[in-house]
Amino acid sequence: MIRKHSVVLAALSAAAVVFGMTSAAWAQAEAPTGEVPKPHVTMVFEADVVDGREFARVLTKLVGDRIQIGADDTGRSVIVSGPEALALAIGELLQVAPLKHPPEEAVTKFVNLEHADPERVLELLGPVLPPDVTVSHAGRNLNTMAVSGPPHQTAPILEAIERLDVPEPPEPPKKNIELTVYLLLAVDEAGRYADDGVPPLLNDVIEQLREAFAFESFRLWDTFFIRCRDGEEAEASWMIPGDESGTDSELGPTILKVQADAVQLQRHGDGNSVRIDNLIVGAEVPVASGVQTTNEGRRTVSRVSRHDMRLKTAVDVREGQKVVVGKANVAAPSGDALFVVVTAKSAD
Repeated sequence: MIRKHSVVLAALSAAAVVFGMTSAAWAQAEAPTGEVPKPHVTMVFEADVVDGREFARVLTKLVGDRIQIGADDTGRSVIVSGPEALALAIGELLQVAPLKHPPEEAVTKFVNLEHADPERVLELLGPVLPPDVTVSHAGRNLNTMAVSGPPHQTAPILEAIERLDVPEPPEPPKKNIELTVYLLLAVDEAGRYADDGVPPLLNDVIEQLREAFAFESFRLWDTFFIRCRDGEEAEASWMIPGDESGTDSELGPTILKVQADAVQLQRHGDGNSVRIDNLIVGAEVPVASGVQTTNEGRRTVSRVSRHDMRLKTAVDVREGQKVVVGKANVAAPSGDALFVVVTAKSAD
């Protein structure tokens, strides 16, 4: 064991000559005669003044396999496994070895981006750029980036840019949302409407309205059905002739309107809901003024104005739920009222 130790020291002494050291540098590494070397250890040394890969290659040739000497991929660290005294001696040799990293002249490489946004690439690379490397670009209209620095440091940056220059993943297709708005006319006279035209799916709503507002009969005035994409706006309007809307046909039609700034599907653990922002339900109703009756009993109207009725709100509607979002009196003091009922659901 002592003989092997001496042989390795001799090889290291030869290596010291190769690296510019004298054999005196190994004096403290030699084991006293008759003393058994300490157990093997593994040590890692920083290669500040030497290329660790070249250092390990030269020493490995000299000492054989009695001591294991290696380096990391960058050549900045040397790993030694063997007797402690020899490992420490190699560490001392490493600090004074003249095989420094050869200086590299800075180079500049240009990369043309086909897909990625240069600003986004700069944002991602900023935290990992080495101090000696700079990355820049000429502006959004030119998708060319410049990378400057030592070749061994710019190479991984160029590879990173290439990996980042990929097409953005396509956005998932937006779902369609079906929005239905029911306009219910209500009166407190039993049998006047006899729930005329009210669809069966609104029967439970009618019963709740009877209990809450004491109305006797209801009539479905009109229905709006709109399909829009998730997150988009929705709008619809049309006219109802006077004799169908309950106004005098001579006054002109009633114009109904429904619009929403955004209709968005909200996903929850227990089901989905639809958020309706800035929902407006309105009607432009013709109103007569200057009404006169001739001797023959005929009525004339000198002027017709339009009265704008509207309900504006924002509401969340669970899929399959029928929500009464508002009520407006339309024929005071007779008690006639207009209720707005909304349902919404995903169409996909």
